[in-house]
Amino acid sequence: MIAALGRILGTRLPALLLMASPTVSVAQEKAVDAPFVGAAWAVPFGVKTLSVNGYTMAYVERGTGRVVVFVHGALCDYRFWEPQLVSLSARMRVVSVSLRHHFPERWDGKGTDYTIKLHAEDLARFVERLGSGPVDIVGHSRGGAVAAMLAETRPELVRRLVLAEPGILSLLPAPGTDDPRVAAEKQLGEQFKKGDIDGALEFFLDGVNAPGTWKSRPEAVRQAARDNAWTISRQATDTESIGAEGVASLKMPVLLIGGEKSSRMFGAILDAAQKSLPTARRVTLPNAGHVVSLSNQEAFDRAVSEFILK
Repeated sequence: MIAALGRILGTRLPALLLMASPTVSVAQEKAVDAPFVGAAWAVPFGVKTLSVNGYTMAYVERGTGRVVVFVHGALCDYRFWEPQLVSLSARMRVVSVSLRHHFPERWDGKGTDYTIKLHAEDLARFVERLGSGPVDIVGHSRGGAVAAMLAETRPELVRRLVLAEPGILSLLPAPGTDDPRVAAEKQLGEQFKKGDIDGALEFFLDGVNAPGTWKSRPEAVRQAARDNAWTISRQATDTESIGAEGVASLKMPVLLIGGEKSSRMFGAILDAAQKSLPTARRVTLPNAGHVVSLSNQEAFDRAVSEFILK
């Protein structure tokens, strides 16, 4: 296993974020074993693809047995879950997807087809195409909002649901005009409009973590963030999620995971989710920030395994 590259969003990020791998082009659904013609974008060797809703979705998998689909958040892609591909695949079939417009696609932020709703529809079709029947779903941050919407709209596809620091913003009060989030979203949007990608990423990551976060990251880690940069350009408008009634309607077993050192916002979301769904199990991982799967991987893996395999 290649050593981890460094830290992003306050956590270790797998070395597979390096762009040094050989690539081939997407032209049809298949496991990528050799180059083929008709490029839409480049896909690294070993990455598989499935055509869902007219989109070529990339994914990686490892292991056999019970299928668990892992869903990343903003600024991330299938590579985010590499530690779990290693640590959990001895006990289950770990499948890590890249959502629409995330790496390996090189998206420029254009178009209107980047929404939680569409990602949930894509994910539903992906699960159907896997042909394994109902699966367990693990979603982090914005991926948690996607996973929750899938569970609400297509419950027959979801056996158990893990929501790790889910970005279900509709569970929070709507921000007023004087809310700092409004000004922050405006500034972020302006930086993208100017084409100041590094400036936008610095503003976003320093805001999520602490001043100086972006500049302290190794260049390879910054490049990995650039690969998915435009996915945060929709933070202000991509807020459609299931809400309190939707959470309350979930019938499958649900695990809520939070980080002891994460922001108050995600704690408030988890509080609201637990209030809407008192039957959900909740765990708080010690010494973990927002990216709980990496900042306390051992505790995260244990919580997920115990919940899914019991």
